[in-house]
Amino acid sequence: MRPLPEWYEKFREMKNYGMVEKVEGLINEKLKTGGPDPFLYDLLGDIYLEKKELKKAEELYRNAKEMFIKQGEYTRAVAMLHKERMAHPDKSIEKIIEFGDLLWKAGLKRRTKQYYINTLKDLASQNRMEEVEKILNVLASLFPDNLDLKIIMSKILMMNGKRNDAKRIIVEELKKAEQKRDIGAIEKLNEVLDTLEENNE
Repeated sequence: MRPLPEWYEKFREMKNYGMVEKVEGLINEKLKTGGPDPFLYDLLGDIYLEKKELKKAEELYRNAKEMFIKQGEYTRAVAMLHKERMAHPDKSIEKIIEFGDLLWKAGLKRRTKQYYINTLKDLASQNRMEEVEKILNVLASLFPDNLDLKIIMSKILMMNGKRNDAKRIIVEELKKAEQKRDIGAIEKLNEVLDTLEENNE
């Protein structure tokens, strides 16, 4: 990741000391002379967010995010998307997956997995089952061989009345484990399968 521009911290410090109008003027001048810059959009977005001019803030954060993505700076793009969602809270499935996709591209695999698991629980509690299915598909594509994740997925499906789908996941994983003769996995999966059968009685 490239270092921050020299002026960035100076501008931010000036803003924090209440010199908002001066910083806004300096940013706009830099944009006129130097052209588009994601760091400038970021700072300007913060100014508009504080002014409660949310549409302007959202647009600036989005522009910064898209520029960082083009430059391959996914960690910074994640930060911009987070700010974009602060300016305009959007809980659509598209925004949920966009955020997870950026986390993944930034190399934050553990955080990606936890983000999707938490999102699954949230969506399931709201009975947004079509969206749950989409997230499950994303997780399955990102972590195809993660046994613990498959068990979590089956439990979420079971909690929401999709017993057959929950059982299908476990049975498929059990077949794989038996082919590999993975005793630990077989025992773990059989325990889950027994729980599924008990809940059906």
